[in-house]
Amino acid sequence: MSLLDSFLAKLEWLVVLYVVGAAAAIYALVSMYHVDMYVAIPAIAKVTAIVIMLFGSVFLVCASVGLWRFGDEWGRHIFYARNHICGIVDDTCALVMILVGVLIGRIDLAAIGFFFFAIIPFVGNALANAYYHNTEEVSK
Repeated sequence: MSLLDSFLAKLEWLVVLYVVGAAAAIYALVSMYHVDMYVAIPAIAKVTAIVIMLFGSVFLVCASVGLWRFGDEWGRHIFYARNHICGIVDDTCALVMILVGVLIGRIDLAAIGFFFFAIIPFVGNALANAYYHNTEEVSK
């Protein structure tokens, strides 16, 4: 079993445990505390949104550390690695915006996330292309 398969298997179990936990929390709120179901489900959705935001922020911090770890001593082509890391950070932010927007019912937040998710690859490509052509002219 490869490392990726192991990670995905653990991730599947985490998702299953979270869904079961959310269902148990809804049941507890409705049956034990006599909370209306229409109040319990949005509350669980907001807690889920918070968990997704915290989970996404861990990846953002890791990617940010990786961004500053590569210094200029790696040569002039380190820009491409930094550009890739910035693209990962931007994609993670966009996905978090989409998921949180859908969970809490904010369509405007999800729409901005979709816009960022669609534009990010083009911006990264434009930056890399501009850097390539600029360094090509300087080296001549």
